[in-house]
Amino acid sequence: MLFFSAAMAFSQLILPEHWLYPFIELVNERTGIRIREQDYSEFARKIGQRMTKLRMPRPEDYYAHLTGLGEQSHQEWQELTVILTNIESYFFRDHGQFQLLEQVLLPRLIAAKRRERQLRIWSAGCSTGEEPYSLAILLRQLLAHEPGWQYEVLGTDINPMVLERARQGYYPQWSLRSLSPVIQQRYFQPCGEGFQLDQQIRAMVQFESFNLAKPMARQMAIADIDLIVCRNVFIYFSLDAITTALGTFAQALGPHGYLVTGHAELYGQDLSAFQSHLFPESVIYQRRDHHPVHSPIPLPMPVIPEPRTRPAPRVVLPVATASPMPPPTVADLLTEAEFCLQQKNYQRSRQKIEAVLAQDGRNFAAHLLKAQLEANAGQYEAAIATCQTALKLEPLSIAIYYLMAQIAEEQGDNEGAKQLFKKIIYLEPTAILAYYELSQLYEQEGNPSRGQKMRQTALALLQQLPPQSRVDGRLDLTVQDLIEQIDPANLLSE
Repeated sequence: MLFFSAAMAFSQLILPEHWLYPFIELVNERTGIRIREQDYSEFARKIGQRMTKLRMPRPEDYYAHLTGLGEQSHQEWQELTVILTNIESYFFRDHGQFQLLEQVLLPRLIAAKRRERQLRIWSAGCSTGEEPYSLAILLRQLLAHEPGWQYEVLGTDINPMVLERARQGYYPQWSLRSLSPVIQQRYFQPCGEGFQLDQQIRAMVQFESFNLAKPMARQMAIADIDLIVCRNVFIYFSLDAITTALGTFAQALGPHGYLVTGHAELYGQDLSAFQSHLFPESVIYQRRDHHPVHSPIPLPMPVIPEPRTRPAPRVVLPVATASPMPPPTVADLLTEAEFCLQQKNYQRSRQKIEAVLAQDGRNFAAHLLKAQLEANAGQYEAAIATCQTALKLEPLSIAIYYLMAQIAEEQGDNEGAKQLFKKIIYLEPTAILAYYELSQLYEQEGNPSRGQKMRQTALALLQQLPPQSRVDGRLDLTVQDLIEQIDPANLLSE
């Protein structure tokens, strides 16, 4: 049996089946990348692609090349890692999490660190730099009127090639798609066919190569970090690699430091070194006080010069003095309620939600979980009433509108569902799933031309994304999966 792809060039070499598992194990051992069973064919094709490029027709020759100790082997790992991982990103990706960073986490860190006036942030798995630069822009905005601060953003990735692109700070329009015109004008200058990032923002970020699947003791020492952001990285990792990375983060974080990950990436992991806090936008992890921490030598922290001119007014929402951390008991109750809901233990989930609401009747996360619980139990009227209560607390919550649209569809109210999906698109113009759902609704009501327009919009957005990236951080649905659902004849190729 041979593994191949329909999109593969005729001249490309094909990896025999009996060589598949040795390469899978080698990649996992070196990089921590987990190759899922549904990705075997694509993985085999990519190995064949590299064999063709290097003119190595025998798999054993390419395997020996990868296990070599010389510079050529090191260079090949860089090339292979590029095609095995998704390097697609954009500025301020995941509006909800960045809103949480801007309005809650960073203000709390600033308040806690105001005496020493130092902040250190680590963007782990930073790819081409959009995430750490977004964090640097947030810091500049939040501290625009507070002189004397020292702050550093560290961006790391296993792939030195993407780090070099990140250092250049040059991006296409697509990477800026979620920026407001004011932010884009302030920090980016048109340059050729793309945009050049402001030099002062670039100076705030230091880029280094780091393999999260390997213990920190074998690499550069990182310590006293106030905030680690590691999103959409663990979806590629094996369980052992995730465990290693979490150990590194526990060592690197300073007292009470925060860890932000992608949605639902750490379910089932040993999080004993962290305290979980559930916010409407995301679950956040905080280093426990009692966890032992090694003290490696920290990286040098550059002093960022203040602008000579008076800073422009902030365009982010004003933030009041940081409030104290929510009582751990409430956060624990919410985390357990969400877990029980996923396990369909509705009775226990309801008990935990009611306990939270008894303490804080305006807790948005509890109302959202309650609405999901009621909808899953078929109590649609109660779920809608709870959604309305939640919307009074967070009127721009896309998660609530998605839930209400699903309920409307279950009740046969297609017109109501359409209006809700349109609301989602208004709030998030690149909401691919909303376009797709609308296309299905228009088809059902006998309006194929309108449905086709929605499908074409969804496809246009999908085709600008890497095939193996996920459509939504909460779903195990890749871009290629959804494209094949929308249009089976429209297969993506490399």
